[in-house]
Amino acid sequence: GIYKNADGTYVDGMQEPQMVDALNYLRDLYTNGILDPEFITTENATMSEYVYTAKAACDIDYVAHYSNYVIQSEAAGAATDVQPIYMLVGPDGKGGGLNESIQTAWCISSECKDPEAAMRVIEAIVTDPEMHTAFYSTGVEGVHYTIENGQAIATEKAANSGYSITYNYLTDSYIPDFSSLACQPDEKTKETLEVQKGYIEEAMKLRGDKQMIPSNVSTLYDETAASITSTWKEVVSQIILGSTSVEDGLKSYKNFWDSVDGDTMLKELNGQ
Repeated sequence: GIYKNADGTYVDGMQEPQMVDALNYLRDLYTNGILDPEFITTENATMSEYVYTAKAACDIDYVAHYSNYVIQSEAAGAATDVQPIYMLVGPDGKGGGLNESIQTAWCISSECKDPEAAMRVIEAIVTDPEMHTAFYSTGVEGVHYTIENGQAIATEKAANSGYSITYNYLTDSYIPDFSSLACQPDEKTKETLEVQKGYIEEAMKLRGDKQMIPSNVSTLYDETAASITSTWKEVVSQIILGSTSVEDGLKSYKNFWDSVDGDTMLKELNGQ
């Protein structure tokens, strides 16, 4: 995709010279059986499930989801511990990790009948600590769970809908411990979250710069960003699975790039 290089210039990564070597390297991993073609997807829910159920050895996910893997793998009858890989280093000694940090964007539809009321709901969710945690994590007592002997137990209706109370978001975002909560997780969950906390602290030491392309700089980019992403993903998949060559795949991508006037887009992003 499009990114800002070391010179501070926006470029298209798919057309950078080193992309040919990168694609050949990835293709070799699949050809030599190091990576399984069945797991080419990086869709979070699918890959997480594959790891939970011992169908895959690793995936890309948030460090803050460590506890989910421990708990869910046990629930799936494939109990295991998991270890974070903070960064990958390639054969040339260069590497890095994914630093995904995109904040939630709250939107109100132009067709909303009462936008002021909608805004009050959003304001309550994002400014009231109890509302925020209930919305994102714990749910509502009496609706999603009841408290029995100091622990939160999912109601039958909520459990049948797939609900289960989670605590990792709370510890990562709001509270240092569980002393302020009316309900407490079991001891194993507490221990797991302590391990997770250590992993998060270590990951923060390796965090790189946060880069993002601002909107309203290039109309072309705003209109075509999604199609650029979907196109390079499709081309890369075809190349590394062997259904097309690197040369033909990149040629196909270049034809798409020209069709959306990509060079003009880069000029707009670079203020030219």
